Amino acid sequence: MLFALLSYWAVLLTPLSGGAVLGWRIVTSLPVAVVTVFALGMGDQLITGLRRLRNPKILLGTVLVSAVLAVNWWLFMWAPANGRALQVSLGFFVLPIVMVVVGRIGFGDRLSRPQRIALVLACLGAIGHVIVAGEVSWEVLVIAIGFPIYFTVRRVLGTADAGGTICDVLFMLPLGIWFIATSAPATESWAINPHLWWAVPGLGVISGVATVAYFWAAELLPFGLFGLLSYVEPVLLVFVALAIGSPFAPIDLLGYGPIWLAVLVLAGEAALKLRKQPRPR
Repeated sequence: MLFALLSYWAVLLTPLSGGAVLGWRIVTSLPVAVVTVFALGMGDQLITGLRRLRNPKILLGTVLVSAVLAVNWWLFMWAPANGRALQVSLGFFVLPIVMVVVGRIGFGDRLSRPQRIALVLACLGAIGHVIVAGEVSWEVLVIAIGFPIYFTVRRVLGTADAGGTICDVLFMLPLGIWFIATSAPATESWAINPHLWWAVPGLGVISGVATVAYFWAAELLPFGLFGLLSYVEPVLLVFVALAIGSPFAPIDLLGYGPIWLAVLVLAGEAALKLRKQPRPR
């Protein structure tokens, strides 16, 4: 829900460029993420993550995943302000399918019967989206290929924890500062849009908390299940895209209908599991 809110938040940040928004997101979310990690009692993971960087292999891998994450962060903030929100939404529809495949082949994840049903529905939805769109845009490829690379490298290196997440954002900090320094003067943007005085700090709060929660979930859940649960985000992104004026035609239900059914199947499975758990006395 926070990432969906973040997508809408990008509209409040005009006239900042996509690069400037990325810069402010990195700079403002890093301290929020650090505070969130310590508030959740995971500060020791941050210290461990920093110590791991003494390993050249982990250092190089962190530089790689930080670059991948930076590209996806930029795209996520650039798209809503440039009329490409639905293309990004489609990328997040395809992403969980790729995640499930990677989880099954690379990590031996197994899916329950409801999860397999949800996967089939998700595939049908993704195919429907491609049919309606008539193409697979570059935004879709960046998201569907970039994030699986990111999560796979983190798991292989053993950095898929809160400390690894903070280190990834920390390595993006010079890029964020550079984008801010080379964008239009802050005084001009702030004069055009006075809301930036609270919208920019709000960007950091939403992004910092969402980032820690998202990657914490990626650590706790099996690769395939995490991928399927990621369908909640693009469903919400559709409503955000509609809220900011992106067109939606009845034929789009060819793609969104099966996806929504897949989410309902996953929600139903989760509800049944909760009912079967013994109640505390």
